[in-house]
Amino acid sequence: MVLIAGALLVALSACGDDDGGGNGLSLVEFERRAAAACERAMEAKAERFPPEAVGDPEPPPDVLREQAIVEADVVRGYRDDLARLDPPSGLRDEFEEMLKTLDELAAAYDDAAEAAGTGDVDAARRAYNRAGTLGARANRIFFDHARDAFCAAV
Repeated sequence: MVLIAGALLVALSACGDDDGGGNGLSLVEFERRAAAACERAMEAKAERFPPEAVGDPEPPPDVLREQAIVEADVVRGYRDDLARLDPPSGLRDEFEEMLKTLDELAAAYDDAAEAAGTGDVDAARRAYNRAGTLGARANRIFFDHARDAFCAAV
């Protein structure tokens, strides 16, 4: 089963440029703030992740459900944190793609939680596999365009 490390967060201060010119943050500042969001997400996940799921390749449905709920919540928190950023003007399209991918990732975890809640472990694993693909896509977007914003927790 593909298990993804969730996504990334802490309330960010006001974003955007100081002169109101609409160019967004510099790439360095954007990457710094995105990395801070990642760190917060990893902390949130570590605090909430069910300990009985760690290291178990096939957790029981109730643990799988709780794990998926945590993953979805962490991804949504990370996504909301990122959405507060004003990306550099050259990254706006990629940024919007990233936010959309994170929405899809959270939905995949929701599907996994719902399936696990009904005891359908196979459907939960399929949803987790979809989440793995979406997590890889999200990381590829940042890795290709804002390398220092890359977050292993997604």
